[in-house]
Amino acid sequence: MAWGGNLPRVGPNQFRDLGTGTITFDNSDGSMKATLETDGGTFFAGRRMEAPHLSEADLAAYAGQYRSTELEAIYSLSVDQGGLMLRNNWNPPLKLIPIARDEFESEEFNVMFRRDANHRVSGLNVFTIRARNVSFDRVN
Repeated sequence: MAWGGNLPRVGPNQFRDLGTGTITFDNSDGSMKATLETDGGTFFAGRRMEAPHLSEADLAAYAGQYRSTELEAIYSLSVDQGGLMLRNNWNPPLKLIPIARDEFESEEFNVMFRRDANHRVSGLNVFTIRARNVSFDRVN
């Protein structure tokens, strides 16, 4: 299933995408690879990314307060029960799930953390369906 529809199988580990392309999955070298070929060329090829497993000490590097002058909002991030939690005013806390280095997702939006020249977390950017790249600077 992709792009909201069931993909028809056209061969072993191969599926027709919703257009004219073919998606092939290959695990022959022990690492899952997906390739989308369309119009006689490779449109996409990539290996499966393993979900990061961050310790509470790793997550603590992201904890703190972040302010957006654009939204006039402050997000507070803390480590709670082994997860990174985002709080904003009276709204219920959101758990941020790590998806890659310095990238997290929640039910409502994605967060990408920025680092300074010393590799310390210095801010974050929020991406939603309605807003992209909203910048927050770390205030503590």
